[in-house]
Amino acid sequence: MTEIQLCEIFGKYGPLASVKVMWPRSDEEKARGRNCGFVAYMTRKDGERALAALQGLSVSLFNCLCIYVGMYVHK
Repeated sequence: MTEIQLCEIFGKYGPLASVKVMWPRSDEEKARGRNCGFVAYMTRKDGERALAALQGLSVSLFNCLCIYVGMYVHK
């Protein structure tokens, strides 16, 4: 999945502040066979609307891709 594809999926719910796909850098990350992506909205309202609409979404692109949508959690 590319950043452009993420913009197409998530941009329907409001203006995006940022979109980033994290590509694997180590052999260990590559062995997992999955990447991670982050999408941030300009407003909380748009993010909450996307969260409600996309929770549990499963998209088939290239291989099987599952998208988890959740709120950012400070660690």
